[in-house]
Amino acid sequence: MPDSGVAGYEFEEDLTDSWGSNDATSSGGITYASDGPVGTYAASLDGSDDEVSFGPITISPPYSYSFWAKPTNSTTNTYWLAVLNSSDDDSGSVIYNFTTNEVEYFGANDGTRFTIDTVSAPASSYKLYTVTHSGSSVTTYVNGSQTNAASQSQPTIEIRYLGRSLAGDNAPLDADDVRIYDKELSSTEVSDLYNTGSI
Repeated sequence: MPDSGVAGYEFEEDLTDSWGSNDATSSGGITYASDGPVGTYAASLDGSDDEVSFGPITISPPYSYSFWAKPTNSTTNTYWLAVLNSSDDDSGSVIYNFTTNEVEYFGANDGTRFTIDTVSAPASSYKLYTVTHSGSSVTTYVNGSQTNAASQSQPTIEIRYLGRSLAGDNAPLDADDVRIYDKELSSTEVSDLYNTGSI
């Protein structure tokens, strides 16, 4: 993980923040898959009670966050990354809709919701999901290429959970290399992140 930002998690059989002091915690007994797309390992969440908590990490726009993920089961609509505001409203969560096989950006605080990607579960390979926000607009990318964009006035957010919603619903997925930046990554930087692992 050669670049730097607010926080970065490699999941090399631990929950250490590689960039700072925001170490994550877990519950439910997460395991580690040995097919991680970055490094060797990835966090493996069973969809029953496994989750990763980030503290939360509070950040104001502009910002970006990215992570590699693949769904391992299709049992319910599940949150991959729970991003909320101080009023506990979704403000940029990434969720998986199992009825449509769509990965969605969900900003319930203002009604912003759109499809990022389509993927069937269980998936055989990981994809890199990246969200960038200027403060007035949001852009999403999959594997370094833009997939959608929308106007959205965004407040300060709290990045809280991997594999869990605020209500406690858990997601069956494998995930790796969560990165949180205090800047809006450019399209070139997002492409470089996918292709080289660094912006």
